[in-house]
Formats: sequence, structure tokens, C-alpha cells
Amino acid sequence: MKHRLFAASFALAAALLASSPSFAAGTSGIIHFTGMIVEPPCSFALDTADAAHARVHPDCPRPASGQVAFVDAASLRTIKTTTFTQASRAIALPDRPGNDHAPMIAVVTYQ
Repeated sequence: MKHRLFAASFALAAALLASSPSFAAGTSGIIHFTGMIVEPPCSFALDTADAAHARVHPDCPRPASGQVAFVDAASLRTIKTTTFTQASRAIALPDRPGNDHAPMIAVVTYQ
């Protein structure tokens, strides 16, 4: 039984490898794109130099504003929401009960 399974697998793999160039040679065409490519206006860096008071630093090379919602990764419950602009210096991560360092998700919404 194992010999037949191996032979069938080998035959299928050989057929796929042999057919790939014929598929690649036959593909051509034009892609039409409507809309725009959007680059996020800000990037965010985590500063953990002071573990007791970790912060997120927004870096916005052009005018931007929005909100950052910190969400508990396990319960998906919003812990804290704060606003930011391109002039914001640092956003403090929310304090957790018992100084818990459980994973969080930062959801950034631009306005």
C-alpha cells in the first residue's frame, strides 16, 4: 500500500513540475487598477527603555491625526483609547491591573 501511495505521489509531483512552464508561458495580460495606493501617514515605535512606563512614539512625516485603541489580546476588550496628531510626542501604554504584562493590540484609526 505504501509503495502505491509513494508511486502516485511521485507521479503527481512529476506531472505538476512538468506542467508549470506551460502554464507560465501562457499567462499574459493587462491589469487595470482603479483607486489609489495608500501609505499610512504615521509609523509607531515602542519604547521599552523604562519597562514600568512603556510608551508608543508616533512618527508622522506629514499632517495626520487619529486614535489609538489599546485592546486586550485575550478578551478583545478595549482597555484605553487616546487621540494623537503629528505633533504628539509619546503615548503611554495603559496600566494593567496587578502590573500585568499580557499582550495588547494597538488599533490605529486615522481621521
